[in-house]
Order: sequence, then structure tokens, then C-alpha cells
Amino acid sequence: MGRALLLAMGMVLPALAWSDPGDETSVEADEAAAPRIDLARAIPNSSARQALLIGSNCSYTTEMMASRVLADGRSWSFAGMMTASENALKSRVAAPFSVGPDDGVKVVANEVLEELLAAGGQDERVFLEGKLLEVEGVSYFVVIGYELL
Repeated sequence: MGRALLLAMGMVLPALAWSDPGDETSVEADEAAAPRIDLARAIPNSSARQALLIGSNCSYTTEMMASRVLADGRSWSFAGMMTASENALKSRVAAPFSVGPDDGVKVVANEVLEELLAAGGQDERVFLEGKLLEVEGVSYFVVIGYELL
């Protein structure tokens, strides 16, 4: 009974995170001018599968952080270029790119990021929409939707 309840909570809590958009914040993008995007077909709280994106990090830890950011984070968007990062966080969360002011926001390697890279997003200006959460001094961003600009 206890395991079934935990499993049910694990599936319901991320869905509840989508129900309340919270505060809207925009970096390098005017809210009124931001393009309207559809959510990606990929699952935002699932870790990317490509070894190149995960590196020596833990896919389980990456999925747990993505779920936490989706549940507890605030809505955030970004327009600009993603910068490749060293992907070497102490938390072992895979974050192969950074964005935002001084490239201080780490982009969690989820299925949506994987889909964006398959579309060539690493070499283009992009509009990213998702959730942002600071944990122990690190700002984690989970992409839930994107558009190539």
C-alpha cells in the first residue's frame, strides 16, 4: 500500500506543478513580444537519454531535480543563445548548457532539451519557457517549451 501511494504521488505532483503558473519573469525577452509556443512533445521531468548530455552525471539525480524544479520552481523564460557549460555540478545533475545573466542559470538535461538540440537549438537563438529554482546557490532551469528564433 505504501509503495503504491508513493508511486501515485510521484506521478501526480509533477502534474500539479503545471496547474499554477506562479510568477512570470522574463530575461532578455519582453513578455508582450515573446512568441507563443506549444509545449514540447517530450516529457520535461524525464532525463535526457544521450550520453553526450548526461556526461559523467547521474540520470536519476537529473530526473529528481527536474521534478523538484517543476514542482517548486517559478515560471521563467529566456531568449538568446545557450552557452555550453562544463556539466560538472557538485549535485551530479546533468546541465550541459547555461543561460541568463552571466550564464548563471544551469539548463537541466531533460527530454525537452534533447528535442531542442535535435532541432539545432544549440547553434541558434532560442526562446525557452520553463521553471526556475535555486537550490544551494545553483539556479536550475527546466525547459518545458521552446522556439527557434
